[in-house]
Amino acid sequence: TTITGIKVTEKPAKITTIAGITSGKKYYIGATTGGKDYYFYVDGSAKTESIKGVAVENAADATALKFTAVTDGWTLQFESGLYLGLKDGKDNGAVQVMEASVVWTIEEDAEKGLLKLHPNGYYLQKNNGGTQFGSYGNTQTNVWLTPASVGPVTGIREAMVNANVRKAMVNGRLIIVKGEKAFDLQGRIVK
Repeated sequence: TTITGIKVTEKPAKITTIAGITSGKKYYIGATTGGKDYYFYVDGSAKTESIKGVAVENAADATALKFTAVTDGWTLQFESGLYLGLKDGKDNGAVQVMEASVVWTIEEDAEKGLLKLHPNGYYLQKNNGGTQFGSYGNTQTNVWLTPASVGPVTGIREAMVNANVRKAMVNGRLIIVKGEKAFDLQGRIVK
């Protein structure tokens, strides 16, 4: 069986290298804790000195930031035209929404396959056990990026269940739905 008439969009790959970032494009910032993916959200419509970034579970609820390459780093800009910054603070520091651009350094954490984002030596990370993103020393959960231009995501399993099929060719791959999971021929779980 080949699925037809259903647009299946796989979740985009997590960007964990600087080479994967395109200047001028919008990205969601994400982190994984406890085997679950979370996305960064903060209201970027009003300037604020100190606010906690919220960890949300759906990309549709996340904040898209435009990453622009500048001399010595990157700027992270909200749709409103304001910029993302971090309040100095070793632990549990706050996010700032600023009128002036802030130059962020992006480093690759090759050992963990993640990115480290910081404007001032403190890193934007998700709290290991909490529900927020903030300014931390290098002790919490580093991040990855996902393009914000992908739009809503329909998982392969969901699309197959909606089409009432358990075995189908999807995007050139044979996918089999068993219970709550879908697998390819190599036994890899697909979402």
